Amino acid sequence: MRELADLADSLRGRAESDGLTIADTIRRDANRMGDALAGLADRSMFGFLGLIIDALFGAGGPLSLVTAFGPTARKTIAARPRRELDERQVEYERIYQDDGPEAAEAWARAQGLQVEDAGAGAGD
Repeated sequence: MRELADLADSLRGRAESDGLTIADTIRRDANRMGDALAGLADRSMFGFLGLIIDALFGAGGPLSLVTAFGPTARKTIAARPRRELDERQVEYERIYQDDGPEAAEAWARAQGLQVEDAGAGAGD
């Protein structure tokens, strides 16, 4: 009943944040969700759902593929270069050339980027 009350508050925009992201909440509640789905699949009046749940979660189902290949996919995504950072570097260099170092540093600060002093190493 508490969950229903909390859900009703969320739908009305009155929910209190627990500080967790959606991914954190799923990780926390994954076992309960799995138990609920397994229980639903076992109920005789929902027998057809058992086939659907098995097709999704069972061996060869789409979610079993995510489980099997997810860690490798996450590593691959994390290892690829970030295009956004490259585009910001190009923009910084364009502003630096066109408007000077002060304008480029001001733009970088406005973007939330940390800029190392290019002249710091000169003369060393």
